[in-house]
Amino acid sequence: MTSGVRSSRPAYPAHPAHLAYPTYNLFVERLDRTAVRAVRQLIADQPLTDKKVAFAWTLAAGPTLARASHVSWSDGVLRVEASTETWRRELARARPVLIKRIEELLGAGVVRTITVVLSSRAAASKAGRFSR
Repeated sequence: MTSGVRSSRPAYPAHPAHLAYPTYNLFVERLDRTAVRAVRQLIADQPLTDKKVAFAWTLAAGPTLARASHVSWSDGVLRVEASTETWRRELARARPVLIKRIEELLGAGVVRTITVVLSSRAAASKAGRFSR
């Protein structure tokens, strides 16, 4: 018969050496930073064209703002045509953030300024509405 005395030693070691996890000295980078760096490296070797700047605009502005606008680029000036007056105001307010994001993708000096205007179709529509 057993005496009821228990051993203070566990049946299995708490952390056996063969099951220990290796340790690494890794720098963990945020995913949004990694994605921007990866895209920048992918497009860096491509020639600087209107289409490349438009692609960077789509990434910098996001899908909603990109759909609400049309862009053209020439001599460091990104001309953004907004589809409505409301979108024009939103784009104008977001201009400093958008320039910063585009610089992260294309490099400094590629887009020096962003000009936000109402598209000619939206302006004509607006003028037609109020000319009655």
